Amino acid sequence: MSLFDKVNLPYTIVGIILIVFLLSCLIYAIVKKVKEKKTGIQEQGGVRYSTETNIKDANGNNNATFNQGDTLIAINQTLIVGKDLKPGKYTLLTSDQSDKVNVRIGRYVKEYAHGQEIILSDNTKITPVSGDIILR
Repeated sequence: MSLFDKVNLPYTIVGIILIVFLLSCLIYAIVKKVKEKKTGIQEQGGVRYSTETNIKDANGNNNATFNQGDTLIAINQTLIVGKDLKPGKYTLLTSDQSDKVNVRIGRYVKEYAHGQEIILSDNTKITPVSGDIILR
């Protein structure tokens, strides 16, 4: 009785196909992980995120990276805390790598530095006035 007789042949073919499929999935996962580590970018749900969390690069320049959980707010776009954002402590990053940005929090416009921490309470409105910002 051989391995490829008429009774075991369908099971053998299915087993070989399953092994090839599992190996190809494993190779794909390894290649994706290596590529993610090499580029510093990961993709989830069609959105690209940076794996780097530093707000300054090695030369001391501002580093505008978009990480998972960050909120990008466009210039003159108003978000309401409690509705669009959760209340709490955020780090404000300038998206264009400038040192400062003007942001309206509540009624008043104030100049904030890249990397400055802000506390947002419930029902507060936040609007970037002079450039896009990232809240981390």
